[in-house]
Amino acid sequence: MDETKELSCPDNDMMNPALTMTTQVSAILVLSHVFQIFLKPLGQPAPLAQILAGFVLGPSGLSRSTSIHIFFFQNFAVDFYESMALYCRISIMFLIGLEMDIPYLMRNLRPASIIACGGCLVCTLFASTISFFVYEETGSRGSRFTLALVITVILANTASPIVFRLAADLKFATSDIGRLAISASLIGDMYAVFILVIISGEKNKRTVNGWALMAFFSLLLLVGIIICTSHLVKWLNRRNRNEKNLQAVEVMLLCSVILVAALTLETMGFSSIIACFLMGSTFPRGGKSARTLLAILTYTVHNFIFPIYFGYTGFKADTSYLNELKRIAIVLMVIVLSIGGKIFGTLAACYYLKTPLNEGVLLAFLMNMKGHVDILTLTTAMQNKVINSSVFYNLMVSAVVISSLISAALISFLVRREKDTIGIRHIPMEYHSPDKELKLLACVHSSHPVNSMDDNSNLHQPDMAMDFRARKRVLLMMYVAVFGVLTTSTKEAMGRTIAPIFIFGDSTMDVGTNTRIENCSARADHPYYGIDFLGSQATGRFSNGLNTADTIVRILGGYDTSPLPYLALVEGGSNFTRGILNGANFASGGAGLAKLTGKQFYGQVVSMEEQVQQFATVQGNITALLGASKGNHLLRNSMYIFSIGSNDLMTYIFTRPTTPEQFIINLTDTYAIHLKNLYNMGARKSAIISIPPIGCCPIARSMSPGGACTNETNNLASACHTSFASLLNNLSSTLKGFKYSLANTYNMTMGIITKPIGFKNVTSACCGDMTPQGLSDCKEGVHLCETRDDYLFWDAFHPTQKASELAANALVFSQDPDFVYPINFGSLRKA
Repeated sequence: MDETKELSCPDNDMMNPALTMTTQVSAILVLSHVFQIFLKPLGQPAPLAQILAGFVLGPSGLSRSTSIHIFFFQNFAVDFYESMALYCRISIMFLIGLEMDIPYLMRNLRPASIIACGGCLVCTLFASTISFFVYEETGSRGSRFTLALVITVILANTASPIVFRLAADLKFATSDIGRLAISASLIGDMYAVFILVIISGEKNKRTVNGWALMAFFSLLLLVGIIICTSHLVKWLNRRNRNEKNLQAVEVMLLCSVILVAALTLETMGFSSIIACFLMGSTFPRGGKSARTLLAILTYTVHNFIFPIYFGYTGFKADTSYLNELKRIAIVLMVIVLSIGGKIFGTLAACYYLKTPLNEGVLLAFLMNMKGHVDILTLTTAMQNKVINSSVFYNLMVSAVVISSLISAALISFLVRREKDTIGIRHIPMEYHSPDKELKLLACVHSSHPVNSMDDNSNLHQPDMAMDFRARKRVLLMMYVAVFGVLTTSTKEAMGRTIAPIFIFGDSTMDVGTNTRIENCSARADHPYYGIDFLGSQATGRFSNGLNTADTIVRILGGYDTSPLPYLALVEGGSNFTRGILNGANFASGGAGLAKLTGKQFYGQVVSMEEQVQQFATVQGNITALLGASKGNHLLRNSMYIFSIGSNDLMTYIFTRPTTPEQFIINLTDTYAIHLKNLYNMGARKSAIISIPPIGCCPIARSMSPGGACTNETNNLASACHTSFASLLNNLSSTLKGFKYSLANTYNMTMGIITKPIGFKNVTSACCGDMTPQGLSDCKEGVHLCETRDDYLFWDAFHPTQKASELAANALVFSQDPDFVYPINFGSLRKA
């Protein structure tokens, strides 16, 4: 009963903390959206608009009005705000861990650590030199050492969530510099969290042995949670095998385990930031658990939690304290030293690593993004009374916010200037229908986790805070209930608004078809295949990670990976009709355009003719499900991607049943039959990937004197492209509504082989035995190169993930007719 009284509103029902939080969240979301409308055309990223929205709404802007200030800054709501901020940090860091490319981080741990440590070291030296001056001029009391530690965090911290969001928003998260920046920011966060633990210890006054014991038990708890979560995920993946996604209750169970573990670590005196990242990075990647959790968290965090979390960073800044010249000087000094320390330290590290100057400057400003552990450190120090100067607190928060706004704007400018080097392509904002916008507004006004942080007005009034345990229990129940609502509503919001993609082809596009065929020897369901895929699992892709099908659809949008294999959808039983609305992948390793290609070597591969027959089943189900009119409309707007013919050419080289000219005629005629059959079933947008120079793959080089490319094979591949181009031009003029894009992978690949920019090895296989061409099968125990990104070829036949990503970028964005003609895949998708 007493706890209920403490949760009630003091005097005025309008001062309900839930109402206050809802109003703040709605205002920040609306303002950030308005700012983004104006800033997006100028190339400014979303985090800048979100921080600016909070800044304008807070005491530096609209809250200067007395009535608005009274409504937003209520003493009894402060604890609600800080707890919700904690839940937001847990969600954000877990998602970052879940999406993190851990193999890349491990391979590049040394350069990422050097870059992070360079900036942190210089900033730490700067902090030690100014701490005495700042202590005196802000009227601080208490430990000078603690204040020096707080300033160190402010100068040295890099806000990994903002770097993560910036990289994604500016479209360079998957580039080398983007992944390096995210990795370095996480290491910088670890440094700041370590200092935060020391500051927190000032209140607890534990001995070194006491801290060591608590750290041991915390580590034990974390390891136990990771192991338990792994077993729980495996059990959930085995339940209801026919279901594509987890049920809402199962998602809540997983989230509850993560939440309880994080709150337990917080109670023990350790920040849960790094622990949540580790739980996310070690979360089992395979199966429906990871797929469902990733989809739900990505949607929720990117659309709601990020804007609110970044918005509250700006909301906490109170520039009214900048009413004296010396205070302005202190803020400017902190900003200059923060930016200068990061630039000097990062550039020194980049010079040591021989990183180009332009990339070093971009990394320096990325490392200066703030608004995460630094804000938490300031709040913790004030709450624990190890720092008691409100002037110091507000000046430092203002410095953090202003520094982040400056860095975000400069990063946007640098990224636009270096977009050709980084490999970025501009993707305009998508148009959303009014119905979709209304759904978004409904989500804003419904109950959902809200990020909020402590305000300044309660720092000197601890007697007004509600009981900690009661508040935690209430908010925990709120969080679980709200997450249940979000889980259900998010699934509805995730409904596909774009037409599906259907994929046909051979092993370059196979994402698990052959693993479901018993009498097929062309398989990639064993190590080292998939070593760089999520969870390092062999999924049937003939690659170290993602293959060409995955990389193309990811860039086109609407997919994280390729649509599921047709045979996997069939295994799904009752989910088949829903699954096919997301597209399907029919590709089979070893298959060809001719019906018998591959069968004599690999057994029961799925030929192109059989793939078209499988699509006929899909087409029939779609029209039955949606009706003839809507079904045909969907199929006409869908995209059809083809990558096939290499196995036909290799079979011809070995058997030579006819002349080369006749072989090309036969192959082209067969292709025409398949394309016309698909056209009759509704296919209108065909993206054709022609035969690459397979005479230069490692297996072909082994048959050539001196390991050179086999010219005869390459000449046939080039001639096939010419013949395919003539066929497609004829089809576009004779078949009404037929549109196509033809990729010249021969020119693309030969360009890389001739001038191997970005690759150190374009002749040998990364996975294979120690022979020069790596001709052995790729399997566990054979030689495996250390840096897969240095290789063009993964095994004796197939490209690496990096090669597939480069090819996909060219196919989707290139305007060069020597690479893709008459339009690129991106334009075909929109046609």
